[in-house]
Amino acid sequence: MQSLIFMLAAVCSFPGSQPWQAKTRLDATIAKSLRRVDNVLSTGIGTYAMRAVPVDGPADFLARAEKTTGAGPVLGNGVTARSGAVSDKAIAFLLAGQSAGPKPTAAARQTPGSNAGLKVLFTQAEQALREGRYAEAEAGFHKVLRAQPKLVPAYIDLGVVCMRTRRADEAIRYFQTARTLAPNLVGLNLDLGLAYYQKSDFQDAIPAFAEVVKVQPNNLQAAYLLGLCHFVLDQYAETVETLKPLWDKENSNLDYLFILGISYGKLKQTEECNRTFDRLVEVGGDTPHFHFLLGRAYEGIYWNVPAQKELQKAVEGDPKLPEAHYYLGVVDMRLGNLQQAARDFDAEIAVDPGAPWAYQKRGDVDLQLDDLEHAVQSFQEALKRKPDLPDSLDGLGKVYFKQGKFALALQYYRKAEALAPKKADYHYQVGQAYLKLGNKAAAQREFAETQKLQAAQLQHQQNTMKSLHPNAPR
Repeated sequence: MQSLIFMLAAVCSFPGSQPWQAKTRLDATIAKSLRRVDNVLSTGIGTYAMRAVPVDGPADFLARAEKTTGAGPVLGNGVTARSGAVSDKAIAFLLAGQSAGPKPTAAARQTPGSNAGLKVLFTQAEQALREGRYAEAEAGFHKVLRAQPKLVPAYIDLGVVCMRTRRADEAIRYFQTARTLAPNLVGLNLDLGLAYYQKSDFQDAIPAFAEVVKVQPNNLQAAYLLGLCHFVLDQYAETVETLKPLWDKENSNLDYLFILGISYGKLKQTEECNRTFDRLVEVGGDTPHFHFLLGRAYEGIYWNVPAQKELQKAVEGDPKLPEAHYYLGVVDMRLGNLQQAARDFDAEIAVDPGAPWAYQKRGDVDLQLDDLEHAVQSFQEALKRKPDLPDSLDGLGKVYFKQGKFALALQYYRKAEALAPKKADYHYQVGQAYLKLGNKAAAQREFAETQKLQAAQLQHQQNTMKSLHPNAPR
């Protein structure tokens, strides 16, 4: 049991990890939560913002969500049974404050400038959104806004369209506009938080979720996501403060137990850490999810063979378990099984084609296999999904360097370096490119910075290893 606690705690602080990696792909809870967020967005349209006060208590609300969606207790959407409620509320919002008049004629009902005409346009746009016809829905909401520029529900639904189509920055702008127009709609903060969360901007997601929790203390979804954001940012005291009150409802949730136990461990609260991980083992049993978490723990401390064994059990038990194929691919790469690693990453892409990480690692495999053409495709696919991935930019630089395109390689190396200026490898590669281009002075500056960063990294690793569990196996 002690060794399991050590491994779980080590997952989140292994000295070889980079800060930007820890903030974007720390563990399975992030990916799983994002998938549940996507599930919410695919069944409810602007529901959070339009429901300023929950229709029913959180316990019944989430229990029904589990039955109707199978999404689980953490991010169950609870909106499937009321999928038409949003349109009715939005239409009421649309017509609120309008003076009563004679019953509109058939022609008026089709006129966009009239209340009835706007209602028809809005309803049609929401139907398109509900059916996944996003371009049509987006065009419809824009038509509505041209006729009624301050219609809050249209901005909210445009934000939902953008989130479903992975355009989080645009979604944030629409939600912010809606919040400016309707500052008392509490649910808009949840929408904003979800958008920030989707783009891995956990720092900005925190105040949005915190505002929801302040006004609605029983909002389980907002509290859970708030805790996750603190966790990803290594704010372990805040994580415990946020998640501990959820114990009665969440102590059968493996993700919850995983992050809470690690947070207790980081704070050296040994008794609470032991109790939480005891519960994790009790609940996990022989489930794919538990094998995944255990495999992640092994992978996090580079015990690659047992990690491979556990992760294989996870994917055999649940081939669609988020990130299981990804980490199996990471382990297979370390073990030199490059062809198998390529298949692992392809399997992860099939599970979650919208996430960039498997594309990025597929590009790394392609580079090692010297399949430069496919490497370019893989890195470009990763960057389509997240343009600020330094390793993907660096990967493209490596491809072009191998091809003798040193000026182009330097462009990508420097982009990566700008995003992660404390990564020694990036400075070294920039220096190599400068050398190839004949700029020895610039190369020497980069190599000097490389040595400086390597020395600092070595010291950090030594300090980290000293702080690890004293009974940790070597």
